[in-house]
Amino acid sequence: MKEFFFRSFVTHVLVAVIFSLVLSAESSFGFVFPHVHVELPTSRLRWILRAKREALASFGPASHLDVPPAHLSVILPAYNEADRIVQTIQSYRTFLTDCAMCTHGIVNDYEILVVDDGSTDATVRVVQQLAGASKLGIGNDLVPLRCISLPQNEGKGAAVSFGISEVNQLATTSNRRNSIILVADADGSGDIECLPSMVDSLASELASHDYTSSIWAQPGMVVGKRGYEGTSLGRSILRWGFRTAVGLVCGDLRVKDSQCGFKLMTLAAGVNLYSRLHLQRWSHDVEILYLARELRVPVTEFPVSWEDKDGSKLVTSAGSAVIASATMLLDILKMRLNYALGKWNIYK
Repeated sequence: MKEFFFRSFVTHVLVAVIFSLVLSAESSFGFVFPHVHVELPTSRLRWILRAKREALASFGPASHLDVPPAHLSVILPAYNEADRIVQTIQSYRTFLTDCAMCTHGIVNDYEILVVDDGSTDATVRVVQQLAGASKLGIGNDLVPLRCISLPQNEGKGAAVSFGISEVNQLATTSNRRNSIILVADADGSGDIECLPSMVDSLASELASHDYTSSIWAQPGMVVGKRGYEGTSLGRSILRWGFRTAVGLVCGDLRVKDSQCGFKLMTLAAGVNLYSRLHLQRWSHDVEILYLARELRVPVTEFPVSWEDKDGSKLVTSAGSAVIASATMLLDILKMRLNYALGKWNIYK
């Protein structure tokens, strides 16, 4: 099994190297790959995150900055997640209700928006039941919960784009521009307790720029960085192999973990980036980071506690993991080539 994953990793890297050499040789494409730094996998110590979170707890996230209150929308893209999404929603609602960031005014309004990606199971029904129970005063009714649906399965990227469009539409009609968005996985793999520190990181990053208007109205993004602690050897090899291949094909995207499903962004960044998205499925994260770099959207990275959950739609076996990784790599190669040839226009 180890040899199987190693062969897959080597194949991914070789394909990426060959492709990058071909592209860089074509001067007519008019671009040059920036210097690439590849970081070997290391164990991310949880105490780093915990220490920063405890340091911030004494004064609250972003309280040391002169920032206005923000509206938070948590977007959960979901495809056939009836068995896993209820626990995620309940834990997220509990955290948001008790979180000092919310109770002390850094975030003065919040909601959870589930985006159903054409599910064929009971995902929509169970979410609507939770939302309906809240309206009747049963369970947690302090955090609004909504569910919108795509007519058919279009992919995670398409679901996130649809959710951001919905948030933007409501923000426009209510003249609410100080909006931030957390995109998270429906299975709750990302630790929601990382959110206050990520909000602080986003506020600090935006405050470092010379903006004349509210910082929340400016484009900016914080991307979660998963460690390898608690991850199986197979997942670790494929994850590192894909990261390495992405670095060789796309250059420095300013983050080490392009595929982390835990991302915090301003609404301005979400609309600016996701309205240009071409890759609709699992590889969409790489295109978002590529667009962010080209459009000079501030991006920073923050370590998050992560737990791989059973029931993955992407990785169901060793064979499916390799196939999924290879498919995603082909998507990235196609993306890079289309932008290089001018078939896809970043500045449309």
